[in-house]
Amino acid sequence: MSHKIKLPGKLDFIDHVVGNQPDGQMESVAKWYENILQFHRFWSVDDSQVHTEYSALRSIVMSNWDENIKLMKFYV
Repeated sequence: MSHKIKLPGKLDFIDHVVGNQPDGQMESVAKWYENILQFHRFWSVDDSQVHTEYSALRSIVMSNWDENIKLMKFYV
């Protein structure tokens, strides 16, 4: 069964997409985007750079070569 939902407004573009990866899988997923989609690493940060006593951030932002599509990968 399918349902059509009409949302107000209009979507012109998507500026980024976020995906979360289990520990230890972020690099292999980033390599997949490089090899299959020809994306490149636009920006990255790891837990040695951004952390507190209780938490940390690891992220890789991948982009196409025109840099108008960005995909953010986070460790969860």
